[in-house]
Amino acid sequence: MFKKDSVGNKVKPLIGFFLSGQYTNVVDGCPLYIGDLRVRPRYGRTSCRTRPALPRTTTALRTGLRQRFPAPSDLETIKTRQNAGQTAYTASGKIDITTTPTINFTVGGSLDYSNRQDYNRNNALLNAENNIRIKATTWRAFVKFTQRFTNRSEEDEKKATIKNAFYTLQLDYSQFAQNVEDQVHGDRFFDYGYVGKFNTFRAPQFEFSGPACAVAQIGERIRW
Repeated sequence: MFKKDSVGNKVKPLIGFFLSGQYTNVVDGCPLYIGDLRVRPRYGRTSCRTRPALPRTTTALRTGLRQRFPAPSDLETIKTRQNAGQTAYTASGKIDITTTPTINFTVGGSLDYSNRQDYNRNNALLNAENNIRIKATTWRAFVKFTQRFTNRSEEDEKKATIKNAFYTLQLDYSQFAQNVEDQVHGDRFFDYGYVGKFNTFRAPQFEFSGPACAVAQIGERIRW
């Protein structure tokens, strides 16, 4: 919006505005030069989850976790880190209002939003899909008042000791919020740490062994 002279020509803007925005979607903000290792999905998701226990001896007297014994052929190198992406939105804007030839009034603000997964090295091999998700929002708003002091004529302007004097009053308000959560459990707090319901089966842990009938710890006998 402009102020016009007596013949309709635009002389001076009365209201102006500014708007800007940015959107980014990054798969990995800090990829490794040599790539990242992970267990192949067919091995990690199938074998380790359907049959997590693994016999450690030929007699099958002791067991271990299958994910602790991957073979070299079960590993692969990928170019980017898993589940380390980020989506971000940024927007800002303002409105300038010239109330008088010497007074400006400005209202504006900005918004920053990010949604990312936090890379965890401990999860890289087998559990990358459970990296925590971090959502952060920051917004700011401001009101600014500016008044300039000018001399009445060019002659006064030349004689003046102080030129282009002005003062500015500004009021700002900002707010930051962050939410750190599992992308599956969300805000269901009692789901965290719950691994399921189990049926308990008891079996002898000791037996007599040898001619002296010494007590030996044998662990559980497991059939495969």
